[in-house]
Amino acid sequence: MKIKTQFHLLVAGIVILPVLAFIGNAIYVRFFSVFGEYREEIGEFIETLRSAGMTGPPVIIRLFPFIFIVIVILFVVFMSMFIARSITRSVALLEDATRRISEGELDLDVDIKGSNEITSLVKSLNKMRYALKEDVHRRSRFIMGITHDLKTPLALIKGYAEAIGDGVTEDAVARSEAVEIINAKADQLEVMIDDLLNFVRMETGEWREQLKEINITEYINNLVKILSIDVELLHHKFISDIQLPEILHIPMEEKLVQRAFENLINNAIRYTPHDSVIELTALAKNNAVEISINDNGPGIDAEALPHVFEMFYRGSPSRREQGMGLGLAVVKWVVDYHGWSIAVSAEKNKGTSFTITIPLIQNAA
Repeated sequence: MKIKTQFHLLVAGIVILPVLAFIGNAIYVRFFSVFGEYREEIGEFIETLRSAGMTGPPVIIRLFPFIFIVIVILFVVFMSMFIARSITRSVALLEDATRRISEGELDLDVDIKGSNEITSLVKSLNKMRYALKEDVHRRSRFIMGITHDLKTPLALIKGYAEAIGDGVTEDAVARSEAVEIINAKADQLEVMIDDLLNFVRMETGEWREQLKEINITEYINNLVKILSIDVELLHHKFISDIQLPEILHIPMEEKLVQRAFENLINNAIRYTPHDSVIELTALAKNNAVEISINDNGPGIDAEALPHVFEMFYRGSPSRREQGMGLGLAVVKWVVDYHGWSIAVSAEKNKGTSFTITIPLIQNAA
């Protein structure tokens, strides 16, 4: 039974029982007014009962209101004790369970019987426990992943640096190859560290800034200039197709959005071979702006698509070789933070497409 229902019963008892007592008293008065002409006969009957040691019905009727008052008092006391005992017991069990969970017993299954409110609270507590347990496991996997991912390029850098220092790579070609590998692994480390910093900023809320009205058309055109240099520098082809009104203002945080697009472009660069084509398109349709990052790389496995935005997720073996699975999670966080949406589609060996949709309904004015 709900606590609210129990209190309703208590209040109903307090209100209804005195009413019944009042009605009983009225019946008592009415009884003697109606049968007043028989008072002499009733009096003789009462005297007969008294001579026999009995108080008679009038005494019971006269005490009727007081009996109801006693019943009301007993009802109130009983219901109060029942409600208090029920709540106190449930709260004590909840307090003990909460304390044990806070001490690290995340496998403790909380099962407390009680009112609907207590049951609902228990369900919420179990959901919190599951979330904490998953967060602990996630962070453990995160630490293990960092350890492995950072050690691999560091070991290669160290190995080739020692080879150069020991004179193992004596000819110029071998030394040049070693230096190139060292530079490549250093770049890989830099990307990993950037992903880590972005993740920390996202987790701590350091990125939370006030949104400002930005001309999205001008912003995208400037972003294309910056990204195209990075893409072509890394031996890829970059094309763009911007079909937006000259002036179109959208509330957003510039640095966050730029980080999201950089992550999408870096993701395309990282998982596509040299000379692949990376395309950025932007157009306004259906009261929204759609911005897509497309590539003609190897694509993503169908079973991996639903998980690409999960933290620390890396799908196919080729995708496990680089990064820590944070880049796309950061993109998703930035998109959600702005109230936008993002979708991904891919076809094996034909490419991948990420599309960010920015609603314009609130900006129609």
